[in-house]
Amino acid sequence: MRNNYNLIVICFFILLCSAFQSFARGLQETPSLEETQETPTPLVVYSSRHYRSDKQVYNSFTKKTGIPVLQLEAKAAELIQKIKFEGTTSEADILITSEIASLYFAKQEKILDTFTLPEDIALVSPLLFDNEQQWVAITIRPRVMVYDSETQIPTIKSFRELVNSDYRVLTRSSSNPYNIGLISALLSYYGIETTESMIRNLTKQFARRPTGNDRDQMKSLVSGTGDIAIVNSYYIGLLIDSSDPTEQAVGRRMRVITHEHGTEPSVFYNISAAGIVKTSKQKEVAQLFIKHLLSKESQQTYTELNYEYPVRTEVSPNQVMNAWGTVYLDDSVQDFNEYGRLATRALALAQKHNWQ
Repeated sequence: MRNNYNLIVICFFILLCSAFQSFARGLQETPSLEETQETPTPLVVYSSRHYRSDKQVYNSFTKKTGIPVLQLEAKAAELIQKIKFEGTTSEADILITSEIASLYFAKQEKILDTFTLPEDIALVSPLLFDNEQQWVAITIRPRVMVYDSETQIPTIKSFRELVNSDYRVLTRSSSNPYNIGLISALLSYYGIETTESMIRNLTKQFARRPTGNDRDQMKSLVSGTGDIAIVNSYYIGLLIDSSDPTEQAVGRRMRVITHEHGTEPSVFYNISAAGIVKTSKQKEVAQLFIKHLLSKESQQTYTELNYEYPVRTEVSPNQVMNAWGTVYLDDSVQDFNEYGRLATRALALAQKHNWQ
């Protein structure tokens, strides 16, 4: 009897050891809580923008949602062609451009999807949301006339007055998207005959062959090469924020010929805008990201770090920008899509009159 009891104890002990080993194996094979939580699929942004403000906006989105943002940066035309070439295999979810003509071309290539604007977002103007719901502006970018405050103060008040004056003008190449946008805006506002006359006069006023970027135009202005420079206003702020004391001094000397509401324009506007790629595999996340770009926090970031004008009514320009005047879109813009439609004609017109 005792031998049977011992046998039972031994068998029970063997079974207990076997169970414990199985339990231990189970613990080893069972993933931890961190391992069971799948890493969210990154949101892929194709962007022609290259600013530190954008990185901060993307990081803020990741912090809020846990969704990483991957950015592919290139020229807008290259990104559009890449999306077309990739077709349904494209990883792109969002396309962002630094000017509106490129998103118009993206629409023409049928690579953008429609989306709805969140009801709680009040834009500065209805012109900032595509009438076919394929793009929305994320910043407003005025192209302005500036002068050196330590020299003469120009008497001109409008772009038309500039091209009928004797002032020496500094600007960059006509092939630059910002100047194509400017000429497209002139065509949209004045029509072909008046615009051609204006461009003909303007090219005769060039202080030198158009070259360099907008910062270079302002540096040349301070050196005395010209009297008026045509630049995007945010470059003034970037000069002021530069780590180079010489550039800071140039930025502080710049003054904008401001536009008075209801008068002939001295300022023409472009926009940086975003759209959802039609082949995106995560449309809901893309829509959430668009909402984030338009959030008060993001709009304030664009304004504070990159000196771009906000698209929301509740967000104000920063203190430095207040001196550059108020944005009056309706004074000079009828439809931003028109800039895309007129872009080819704008470039041809500039080159016809030797604006290289």
